[in-house]
Amino acid sequence: MDREEYPFKSNYISTKSGKIHYIDEGEGEVLLFVQVHAENLAFVVNALQLNNITLILHDWGGPIGISYAENNADNVKGLIVFNSWFWSVKEDKTLRNFSKFMGSTLGKNLCKYFNFFPRVLMKMDLGYKKKFNKTIQRHYTEPFPHPETRKGI
Repeated sequence: MDREEYPFKSNYISTKSGKIHYIDEGEGEVLLFVQVHAENLAFVVNALQLNNITLILHDWGGPIGISYAENNADNVKGLIVFNSWFWSVKEDKTLRNFSKFMGSTLGKNLCKYFNFFPRVLMKMDLGYKKKFNKTIQRHYTEPFPHPETRKGI
């Protein structure tokens, strides 16, 4: 990992689903960037004793964070949401098929054994693919060097 581009200290918290990586930097109000499942989000917030938090929700973090905020409104100061949604995707055939594929044995094995998300899908999803160079891509692949470290939570 290029510590000049990513100078942060890594921290981990163990959940029943596996380890979750987090960064605790700076002082002041809590800004929590969300990218974990809803039950894990509540666990992390409680375990780290985070209070009066502002949730920063992106992509799948949107519905996950909204679920937390609905159930814990007294602990949420605000929401910052971008490139996300708040509605059910059950009627969206493309997302339903993507989810079904990624949840299949093939999808899970592609992620576990070939690091498929950061190696293939992330690059496909970016609007300006030249920005996602090998140096940046390594920041997404190096934290998961072995199949055992690529367990979805």
